Amino acid sequence: MSPEILLNARNLVKTYPLRNGVVSAIDDVSFDIAKGETLGLVGESGCGKSTLGRVIMNLLSLDSGELLFKGQNLSQLAPPELRRWRRHFQMIFQDPFASLNPRATVRRILEEPLIVHGVRGARERQERVDWLLERVGLRLDMADRMPHEFSGGQRQRIGIARAIALNPELIICDEPVSALDVSIRAQVINLLIDLRQDFKLTYLFISHDLSIVRHIADRVAVMYLGNLVEIAPRSRLFSSPAHHYTQALLDSFPV
Repeated sequence: MSPEILLNARNLVKTYPLRNGVVSAIDDVSFDIAKGETLGLVGESGCGKSTLGRVIMNLLSLDSGELLFKGQNLSQLAPPELRRWRRHFQMIFQDPFASLNPRATVRRILEEPLIVHGVRGARERQERVDWLLERVGLRLDMADRMPHEFSGGQRQRIGIARAIALNPELIICDEPVSALDVSIRAQVINLLIDLRQDFKLTYLFISHDLSIVRHIADRVAVMYLGNLVEIAPRSRLFSSPAHHYTQALLDSFPV
């Protein structure tokens, strides 16, 4: 039985203007993500990984191509319709401090998506916020603190709690541990793995750290200068890469 395809990306193009022309951040990129899998996306800095994540979230508009989520072409939706669909796909950002409102309490940060998507009862929101905090390993008395009162790892746990608040199906993880201390990274990665198993989540996991991708991903896509040059199951990609750039990446990977 073929796996259910959650996300279809077809011939995605995103360019930025330059004085003497344009530069392609994403150039004719196509891939699928099956429901329940983790697709790792790797490549050097500046290759377009984060741009691709933001395009999927519709934080950046496409120049051309189709982005289908459960068969719905997201690029054709009007803003009110897109907002309704966005509860099904969320994002964990690279910088856990910059992605949180510095003037809002944790409770307000976690309540905001609930309010936007129609959870109106104050009691219901409070119960959901308490559950989210406990689920990501934070104490309930932290709900009324401000983001600057937390460590980097704790802030990223808040970002993860916000991402799962609406029970999404797909989460874009944009370098979610690269800004954290090495001692904290494994804890956050294990939390993401637990959440994936408990809630049947699908991840697009963007990273430049091949060791993390090897640990968490089912398949791996390799990006180079805005293009996907290879996509393969994890074991095959690490044992017998087909593209010379993938081989160069693996050769630079410390044993």
